Amino acid sequence: AVVSTQSGHYGRGETARGIVHGYLDAICGEENGEDCPAVLSNWRAGNGIFFDNTFNGVDTCISMIRAEKETKAETKASVYEEGMDMESYIDGWVDAHMKLEEKVICDADCAGEMQELMYSSCCVKRAGERLSTESMKGKYVKFFKNIWRFIYPGEAPELKNAVNRFMQMFRPASFCGAKTDVYREMNKQCNAIKA
Repeated sequence: AVVSTQSGHYGRGETARGIVHGYLDAICGEENGEDCPAVLSNWRAGNGIFFDNTFNGVDTCISMIRAEKETKAETKASVYEEGMDMESYIDGWVDAHMKLEEKVICDADCAGEMQELMYSSCCVKRAGERLSTESMKGKYVKFFKNIWRFIYPGEAPELKNAVNRFMQMFRPASFCGAKTDVYREMNKQCNAIKA
């Protein structure tokens, strides 16, 4: 039986439903006069430019080529070998992925171009914030624990720390910290428009 979410308990399907509702809340509607579905559609096209440049060997800020070392480390960390401790494996992959993300979005020489491509809209800021709330992170952890038995044998490892670290990149101003201020400046612009 499904337990009502009004009491704060989640029954079957409520965790996945909560994630879908959170996602739709993050990407739909308007933010500071911007049509978020249209903005985010263009944002996805920007991702395509990034990957096109990478796969076509274009060595530019809008390419993974400049993060070759970090990409290789992340690829290596993603390989699971029989007998590995699952929590250590996941933590190692998340650490490697976050180093890759840091190189790609926080590198001072390229942060301006990356901000223009990937974080130039208040809709993108809002989506990142809403997808990385404490409530959403809790739902992601619960969802992974619920599906774990269908993917791997045994109990699910502790995933909260890995999810918390992974979701930091959805808030690039704090993720990049002192390495660049371009994301903080975008946040200030959005907050000023909203005020």
